[in-house]
Amino acid sequence: MPVFVRPSHSWVRLGTLLFVFLLTSVCSWFQAEARPLACESAEACFQRAASFADEQPDQAALLVERFRHVQEVYPGTIWARRAGFRIGWALLEREPGRAIDYLRGARKDFPVLEDYVLLKLGQALGREGSFHKSALAFEAALGSSVPSVLRNETSYEAGFAWFENGHCQPAIAYLKQATSGDPDFPSAPRAWSLLADCAGRLEEVNLARHALGELWRKYPESPEAQVIGRAGQAGQPDARHWEPSLEDYYERGRTWYDSARFEAAIRDLQKFLAGQSHRPNYEQGLFQLGMAHVRLKQYPQASQVFRRLLENPSGYTGKAAVWLAKVYLRRDQGQRLLKFRDSTPPGLSADEQARIQWLSGVWAEGERAIRQAVLAYEEAYRTADLSKIKRDALWRLGWLHYQQGAWEDAVEAFDSLAVTSPGHHWQNRAHYWKARALERMGRVDEAQTVYGQVAAGWPMTYYGQLSESRLRRPRPAGRQSNENRANPAMNGPVSSAFRINTHFQKAMELSKLGLRREALEELLVVKRQYHNQPQTMYALARHMLELGDFEAPIVIAKRYFWEPLERRLISFDSPLWRMAYPTGYMPQIRRYAASHVDPFWVAGIIREESLYNPKALSSVGAMGLMQLMPRTANRIARRLGLAPMDRKDLLQGEVNVRLGVAYVRQLSRDYQGNLIRAIAAYNAGPAAVKRWIAKFGDRDPDEFVELISYRETRRYVKRVLTSYRIYKTLYSTTCSTIPLDRAC
Repeated sequence: MPVFVRPSHSWVRLGTLLFVFLLTSVCSWFQAEARPLACESAEACFQRAASFADEQPDQAALLVERFRHVQEVYPGTIWARRAGFRIGWALLEREPGRAIDYLRGARKDFPVLEDYVLLKLGQALGREGSFHKSALAFEAALGSSVPSVLRNETSYEAGFAWFENGHCQPAIAYLKQATSGDPDFPSAPRAWSLLADCAGRLEEVNLARHALGELWRKYPESPEAQVIGRAGQAGQPDARHWEPSLEDYYERGRTWYDSARFEAAIRDLQKFLAGQSHRPNYEQGLFQLGMAHVRLKQYPQASQVFRRLLENPSGYTGKAAVWLAKVYLRRDQGQRLLKFRDSTPPGLSADEQARIQWLSGVWAEGERAIRQAVLAYEEAYRTADLSKIKRDALWRLGWLHYQQGAWEDAVEAFDSLAVTSPGHHWQNRAHYWKARALERMGRVDEAQTVYGQVAAGWPMTYYGQLSESRLRRPRPAGRQSNENRANPAMNGPVSSAFRINTHFQKAMELSKLGLRREALEELLVVKRQYHNQPQTMYALARHMLELGDFEAPIVIAKRYFWEPLERRLISFDSPLWRMAYPTGYMPQIRRYAASHVDPFWVAGIIREESLYNPKALSSVGAMGLMQLMPRTANRIARRLGLAPMDRKDLLQGEVNVRLGVAYVRQLSRDYQGNLIRAIAAYNAGPAAVKRWIAKFGDRDPDEFVELISYRETRRYVKRVLTSYRIYKTLYSTTCSTIPLDRAC
């Protein structure tokens, strides 16, 4: 029998005092969090509140308290009025009635942002159940002649409000306008569903069927579309309104394909192709089916599809022939590839024939059938019309001679490549490998001269960095001055219209309000309007970088200022370098990288994978900042003890960085710190890298990179290595004397 001991009175008193102390401490902490800190100015006080809103977006009550503090301490100021705007914005979800009063005041205070105020006001009225007033607020916004990035969103809201108010005619008008203006808007599936509903009520049968068809074809993953499918299966009323045709399966298959849902694309395309072969889009659907199998690496099935396409001449004959040759190469079916090359179907263009010749040369080279490969590349060069294919053939010839130790022939081929290639990348590549061949021949001084030319001309490129590292004496740094002369676009006058542009003015006010995402949307419109004015683009990129957008400044820098960057014509303290090589998410990168991975290596990966776009989605399904495949991400998540990751999780910046850094760390450990192999595995997978190591593991690092058989991976490795070393040069230390395959 258990014995219970009554606690002494002293222990009870001590426990009570401890509980009171803890309760008081917690209450004091919450009061301190709610109590705004003293501010030295109205602007500083507002910015502190806005920063809190960014850090704690779900703490609506505390957020309102902080903005109200601005109003109390600095009444009558512009910052107090801005605080009122933000209070109305913050109360919208939980207390729409209170939000309405603040938003009505904001409409008077910020006429330049009337479209934003009316949109939020209409949403608040709708949440209060005043759908008629809500619809009128949206209509007032749409009736303005001032350009607005919110026009499509407001049209959706107006349609929804009129639907809730029981007025289908205006609902249909606005929803048709909305879906036409922005079919990718998140509310589009609901809009098509309500369009079908209203059209059914008004007995507009054709419109109802069209709306259901658009919903089923273009938004197959939406709950609204899945309801259609269930209704059809159950024999419910929706099934009598609309049934998918074979053409509908074709369109939905293309939607699945564009969303990188290749298994679903295959199912729908196969249903479409089960009908008669003389229908429109039959050949295109067949080719898309073959490509879906390629994306899934289902090469036997892809091969069958492409052969079917070649049975009857069509506009896809040439594409199918080239892809069938690629599939033979990827399956290592060289004999089939050679037989196909020698009996290609009629109707192929000269470039398609040359590409198949080139692919047969790649296979022969891998089999060490050197003479056969040389003949194939020479034939591809003679046959091709496009300079790109001629260039590829010349490169393979030079590279083949280099690997065989035929140095003179290699130098000759690389010289021809340099002369015939219009782009500096191919010229630098040809010059670098010419210099390497000269070194092999013992003509070291000549090689040093070529290295010096490449390093001096293009120091911030892959081959410029390689050339710099092979110079016996470091090249003096000198081409970083006279920025005004070298880059007038960065310092010239900005269009006066840019400053008074409506979208720019909205962006500036939204920025002051701390609404960074909305400000960036306005600046993206300005970017499209002034895309042919480099001076304006430069000024715009600086604003966007300040607002936390990293993708657009990179794109602007690469498009308009690639030459001064790659040739290092500007000093390293120029803002242009920060635009082109931003350090967004660096705190998160450092947190998860710790001492195990160089954070600038991760930064280079993010820049080349996604341009710092956390919502990036590739054609093969890779997601987020570090372009993680869902299967890889979930494997890493399990290893870290995290819950399974879905699409929404992987599109969150910090989550993606955490998993991506863990994967980079694993690869670095797997390859004993070999940078090249780890980067290649990140892109192509460990299985491919294992094959390349088995074949070329004893080659010099720069040769190993060129021997990577996947063109995409080869280019990717070069880009990441280049970005990594530029990041180190800008923010840490230079990498010029570090081996190519090692971190700095």
